[in-house]
Amino acid sequence: MGRARGRPPARWFLGLWRAPRRWLGALLAYPAPRAVRRNAAWSLLEGALGSVSAGVLGSFLGVYVVRLGGPALLVGLSSALPPLLASLVQPWAVRLTARQGARPVMLRWALVARAGLLLLAVVPLLPAPGTALAWALVLAYALANGAATLALVAWTALMARLFPGHLRGRVFGDRNLFVSLTTLLGTLAGGLLLDLLGTRAGSAAALFLGGATAVVSWFFLRRLEPVDGAEAEAGAAAEPVPGREEAPGDDLRLALAALRRPLPQLVFAGGALFQLGLMLPAAAYPIFYVRTLHLPGSWISAIGVGSSVAAIATSRLWGAWHDRRGVLWTYAVSTALFLAVPAVYSWARSPWLLLLANSVTGVGAAGYALANFNAVLAVARPAERTALVALFNLVLYALAALAPMLGTALLPSAGLPGLFLAAGAGRAGGALLFAWARRRWGEPGPRPSTAG
Repeated sequence: MGRARGRPPARWFLGLWRAPRRWLGALLAYPAPRAVRRNAAWSLLEGALGSVSAGVLGSFLGVYVVRLGGPALLVGLSSALPPLLASLVQPWAVRLTARQGARPVMLRWALVARAGLLLLAVVPLLPAPGTALAWALVLAYALANGAATLALVAWTALMARLFPGHLRGRVFGDRNLFVSLTTLLGTLAGGLLLDLLGTRAGSAAALFLGGATAVVSWFFLRRLEPVDGAEAEAGAAAEPVPGREEAPGDDLRLALAALRRPLPQLVFAGGALFQLGLMLPAAAYPIFYVRTLHLPGSWISAIGVGSSVAAIATSRLWGAWHDRRGVLWTYAVSTALFLAVPAVYSWARSPWLLLLANSVTGVGAAGYALANFNAVLAVARPAERTALVALFNLVLYALAALAPMLGTALLPSAGLPGLFLAAGAGRAGGALLFAWARRRWGEPGPRPSTAG
């Protein structure tokens, strides 16, 4: 008896092993068929693992370029080239999705993109001058991002076939909670590895961490399967038949026809104006952190962590608000919160104030992540979804490419305060357009279901 009490029973270990799975099941206990809940679990795990690289690259790509000795022009290009290439592949993404189906395109190109992120870790270790490595890093990341864009168009078009509309807010609110958490961990790791290992070894280690977790996340992505039911049938109308040939220009005609209606017009206009304000100072951040404030990597991490913590704390709330109040309300309120960064960055020099501003923006980012693609799904008819999503992404990526270069050109004359204030004007304009669209035309689509 004494021996039995001294050794934990096997089932105790089994219970400890199963505890995370039970907790995840309780979190994802949506009033939906089992197949929907299973998709939600795989999507959550895929997003969480895949987003470590977002913390490593999103917060530090410009910092790596500056610390490797890249010129100011390259800092601007590090923000501009990836979305420029992404905008160029949008039409190809629509064609591939139309001819091969959303799921095969998503899986094939997601694997290419995530393997490419893993290969980025080799670049800082090559025996070459730092400036050459900075250029290689930016160009290699742009290529990987182009492949990721092909996958993203297909992924977005597939979402309507995986989750019913009245649950998407909660499903992606929970997903974004974990995405924010792992982005936070990636941001922390990126700053700490830079400080501990130096520029070359530290950036290589951080990039390897982000790329390896992205590759692992692909195995969860491939578990996603379309769900039978009314929403899946509606989505099937948007899912082209593999092998079907389409006349040139069909995709453009579908998207332009959708843009004759007022709600798609305002979603596009608001999204474009907000994107311009969001990306205008993109190249200024690493210059501001490294050359103006001389912040160490750990402080740059902390500023990013503040945003991630705020997003984690509010992700589930945004999901509930999205399903209850609607996507345009979520879009308007979340984008308005992005005004905190330009308002504070235009005059503050204390990293504590920058941390506070980023935390407020993190609250908005959690809602924006939900609304940014759900708004297009909500205002599009089933047959228009793939084409309208691709055109919306093309507009946003084109602006994401042009705005940092415009900001870099304006920086000598406007200075940091002027550049940040101009960015704030764009963000405010987008938020006001979303609010006006909701007031004038109301929320798109059927009201959320209250059953279950």
